[in-house]
Amino acid sequence: MEAKDKNKFVKMWGEHISLLHLVVALIVNISAVLIVLLATINLSKDYRLLIGLGALVIALIVNSSLFRPKRNVVTK
Repeated sequence: MEAKDKNKFVKMWGEHISLLHLVVALIVNISAVLIVLLATINLSKDYRLLIGLGALVIALIVNSSLFRPKRNVVTK
């Protein structure tokens, strides 16, 4: 329980989330998009869009592996 107490949780859209994990996930996503945009500056817009979507899928996988769900589901 002490590890959860160290994280500050904020209520957003009906969920309690860790503010630190949210900021790290946003940094991962923004850096992935910026790297791809700078790397594909010479390609046409269509290819840049597809490669950018691929980068976001990779960022989703990275964020999913870094931050596991913390929700406890209890059934009655």
